[in-house]
Amino acid sequence: MTRNGYITFLKALNSDYPRYGTLFDVIYQHRCKHLVEIGVYNGRHARQMIRAASAIWHYSEITYNGFDLFESMTEADYRSEFSKIPKTTAEVGALLVNTAAEVHLHMGDTRDSLPLALPKIPIIDFVFIDGGHAKDTIAHDWGQVEKAMQPHTVVVFDDYYDNPMDGYGCQELIDGLDRTRYSVEMSEADATPQVWGTLYIRMAIVRRK
Repeated sequence: MTRNGYITFLKALNSDYPRYGTLFDVIYQHRCKHLVEIGVYNGRHARQMIRAASAIWHYSEITYNGFDLFESMTEADYRSEFSKIPKTTAEVGALLVNTAAEVHLHMGDTRDSLPLALPKIPIIDFVFIDGGHAKDTIAHDWGQVEKAMQPHTVVVFDDYYDNPMDGYGCQELIDGLDRTRYSVEMSEADATPQVWGTLYIRMAIVRRK
């Protein structure tokens, strides 16, 4: 399989939600191998992102740092963040161990874990922000990532809602970014059924100018 064919294959695995192909395109086009994900959930996209990087790099050259509440998530966390209940660190670790990439999982609230861990990661090529969906949580996570960004770092935000939900999503943050400092590209929108109707979700790709 060609490299482009491999990325097409990964996109096909996410055909129900095509915006996830953005992750693989960015990793491949920007030759990313040092990956950070905020909001690991079940580890499936982590494994796919590592595989996207492996289309260019050997697995031994790839690093992955994943941040989530994992088994420490409470019912209050679940309700306040409009989020999903993640797998445990052991379950995600077991899924990722066969990739042979260097994997580090960080459990806890990102208000605590990101300030401690991000400054210790020597190279960050790519960040996927898809953790808590509350605006305050996204703003905090971006504040920590922004400080850790290097000139080549690409940051992808999930949960840009075309029909905004009060208190949730990254659209306010993305719309407010200084376009003289950052370039912003938007993915196609996925239609996601909710009990009240259809939510249209995009990803935003952010880079320093």
